[in-house]
Amino acid sequence: MRISIEDLRAFVLVAEIRNFHRAAEELAITQSALSRRLKKMEDVLQTRLLDRTSRVVGLTTVGEEFLPTAMRMVREFERSMGDIQDIIEKRAGVVTMASVLTIAQNVLPQVVSHFNEQFPSVSVRVMDDVGPKVADLVATGDAEFGIALAAEDRPNLEYQPIIEDPYMLACREDHPLAAKAHVTWGDLREHIYIRMGAEAGNQRKLESALGDNGALPVGTHEVAHISTLLSFVGAGLGVSAVPKLATVQRPDLNLVFRPLADPVVSRTIGLIKPVGRTLSPSALALSDIAGEVLRQAAAGEH
Repeated sequence: MRISIEDLRAFVLVAEIRNFHRAAEELAITQSALSRRLKKMEDVLQTRLLDRTSRVVGLTTVGEEFLPTAMRMVREFERSMGDIQDIIEKRAGVVTMASVLTIAQNVLPQVVSHFNEQFPSVSVRVMDDVGPKVADLVATGDAEFGIALAAEDRPNLEYQPIIEDPYMLACREDHPLAAKAHVTWGDLREHIYIRMGAEAGNQRKLESALGDNGALPVGTHEVAHISTLLSFVGAGLGVSAVPKLATVQRPDLNLVFRPLADPVVSRTIGLIKPVGRTLSPSALALSDIAGEVLRQAAAGEH
């Protein structure tokens, strides 16, 4: 036998009002059921907690000493249940997500803003990193879900594609390619090209799509992150290809962006979560908002 929270609640109530009949009515049980709960507690503890006569209910010495502990246990249980209800109803708590850097920088501020409007008491923790590490964070449970590129098959993760994000030319506004309305990958080979590092998901995507036919420029300079790449382009060190959703970064660099064709290459952006794991209500709400904002961004809506 084990003492339940209902047993503790019964003991506390009887100790407070010192009347079995009223305590049974408040608990919506019979007096015999109330007596059984208290008898079970005494049997488990192997001591008497209450002295009961036909007219008086009193606490034994052990009962007096145990009462503050029982009251604290009941309060903590009820507070914990209230906390859980807050989480279920998205009134409080923390939700952790992971995201590739370009989405974290350019889309997530709007996502979190919309989320905060609906659930102001829920905190959002964003773990921004490169694609493979985003998948790792979700797989290990450090993040409830992630936003990332479609990547290698991971049997323990479920991927839900949301949008296609095409790659575009990035160059300075005074660069010769800026005068063209449309640019081909072949045009880029005539200019200094800045590439991403081999570990970057964007570089792997471009190599997979263009590597076999030689359309991808070799690259003179190499950087690890798109923010650095755009700084290089803004400094006049060359041109590059960046996802459309990255084009809102660094408006101070006087950059222009043009569609890239022959062929058109895009990356798939979607949500990842562990297979078989149900998202918390807050994480589900956040992921729904993220999906909607991504679709709006891809469509050019604000």
